[in-house]
Amino acid sequence: MFSQTALDHISRPRNAGRLDTFTHYGCGGLPGDGPYVELWFQVEDSKVIRAGQESNGCPSTMACASYISALSVGREVEAMQKLSSSELILLIGGLPPGKERSAELTVEALQDALGSALGAVTR
Repeated sequence: MFSQTALDHISRPRNAGRLDTFTHYGCGGLPGDGPYVELWFQVEDSKVIRAGQESNGCPSTMACASYISALSVGREVEAMQKLSSSELILLIGGLPPGKERSAELTVEALQDALGSALGAVTR
């Protein structure tokens, strides 16, 4: 069963779609080959000012990607770099049993994008 927070992000995804201009990009999983999460960020002065996300997979994956994109806007990159998949699961109010991989993919994309401190990634 999903939390109210997760259900809200499933029914009304935040920041859906790729950003036209971005400074950081990350992916968890392989697009076109199973579940995946892609994240785009516009970072200025060490802070995320815009985010975009796309995901493919179950509703848990969509909820996690949407939640991370909303959470990141206005936050320091350094703070976002520290987020773990278990923390994401807690923040979203839990995920159904066996759906932990959704949070792992999302944090993998987050770390791919922001994990290298402030190095710009433009894939």
